[in-house]
This record gives sequence, C-alpha cells and structure tokens, in this order.
Amino acid sequence: MPVKRVLSNTSKERQQILKFIRDHGISVVIVHELDRLARSMPDTLLFVNKLDKLGVTFISIHDGFDTSTPQGQLHLSGSNVSLRTVQWNTTQST
Repeated sequence: MPVKRVLSNTSKERQQILKFIRDHGISVVIVHELDRLARSMPDTLLFVNKLDKLGVTFISIHDGFDTSTPQGQLHLSGSNVSLRTVQWNTTQST
C-alpha cells in the first residue's frame, strides 16, 4: 500500500487520520517524532491509545517508541498512568 504523508497537529486532523486508518486497513503508523503528532503529550497518548485499540502499531523513530514490542507496550502502559494522573490532578484543581 502506498504511504500517505499526513501532517497533523489538530484534533480534527487526527480524527481524519483515524478514519483513513480504519477505511484503508492501515496496520502501522510511523512518525519521525512524537511532537509531530499532537500539541501536547496527553493528546499524543490519547491518539496512540486509539491506535492501540484498533490494533495498529505505532512507531516514533526519533523517540524509539514502538508499540509492537514488549518494551513499547510497557512504555505505553506507564504513559497511560501518567496521563490518568494528569487528568485526575486537573479535575481536582478545578
């Protein structure tokens, strides 16, 4: 399948990317750096979690992040704990 280069940094564009992935049966998403995917780490983690739920491998070349490996899954799990902590702290401070 040809590679489609999609530059995204907005929620709307990430939703379009997810639709493209579902519609075309994409199994791997590769980015150069995590900060190219979203404007904040929580947004990045939410997107990577959506990919994971779709069974899509996510790889960040620069950051050495690969959800197809046990280390990548562990990193994703640890990041999810951090994300939940940030979300909880945000709700507690409002």
